[in-house]
Amino acid sequence: MYLSVFTKERNCRRGQFCPNKLMGERAIELGAGRGLAGFGMALLGCNVISTDQKEVLPLLMRNVERNISRIKQANLNSASMSSIQVAELDWGNSHQIAAVDPPFDYAISTNIVYPEHLLDPPVATLNALFGPKTTIVLGYELRSTNVHEKMMNMWKTNYEVKSIPKSKTNPKYIW
Repeated sequence: MYLSVFTKERNCRRGQFCPNKLMGERAIELGAGRGLAGFGMALLGCNVISTDQKEVLPLLMRNVERNISRIKQANLNSASMSSIQVAELDWGNSHQIAAVDPPFDYAISTNIVYPEHLLDPPVATLNALFGPKTTIVLGYELRSTNVHEKMMNMWKTNYEVKSIPKSKTNPKYIW
């Protein structure tokens, strides 16, 4: 499994995240919020399940309903039609994890980094959702050096971690 920490990949058309490599792949977005990262993966050709807690689902579903036509339109010329669905997923809920039918080819998430005492539940959920070939893309804002170091140690225990250097990210998206 891979964990990539990045803000925005600069050359997605040539790299791992180019449409011809993602077409038809399965992706899950964790802690989707409004679903922006999931929309991006769907536009690149993935079949996406965007997940979040129950309270967030009405907004997420509304955004998917309002934007699904754009995803379909973007995929008109492709051999395979991508999709985006919404599902409830709370960290560690085995029934909800089973309902999304793991494993996934890709997992994406932004800002799921929690206070120190809440680092274990996301790792346990990731372990249940992913297979040996899953690529995890995690983007987040560094808020605490201490939490960041503990989180990275946890990730490195469970995954092969590759951090994307700032030189390979688009400066437009770095704060």
